[in-house]
Amino acid sequence: MNDGFRKCSWFIQTVLVYEEMKKCILVYDDELEILNICRLVLKKHDYQVEVRATCSDILSDVDLIKPDLIFMDLWIPEIGGAKAITLLKNSRRTRNIPFILFSADTGIKASCHQRTAEAYLEKTY
Repeated sequence: MNDGFRKCSWFIQTVLVYEEMKKCILVYDDELEILNICRLVLKKHDYQVEVRATCSDILSDVDLIKPDLIFMDLWIPEIGGAKAITLLKNSRRTRNIPFILFSADTGIKASCHQRTAEAYLEKTY
């Protein structure tokens, strides 16, 4: 087998493995029921899901997990969703990760725009 063929074969295998990788979603909420529901629904749709009850270590979480998307409760304990988003949006390594905020807070839409989140969901319970 010649060297050029080996390199081409390796490249094709690498591309195929990359295409089969699941997208990862990191979910932050302090309510265990919400975390469990998010995990079940997203896994059912073939996403890799990581959940956290606080965002005190958000920078290390994001560095370790490398999520494609972050769902975050606006009022997550420790530093809060608003400050967490600000931290990540101010970092070159993490500023392009999209955020979806969710909250029972009626001001979630305004918070979404102020924090440069890509979207928001209202908790309706």
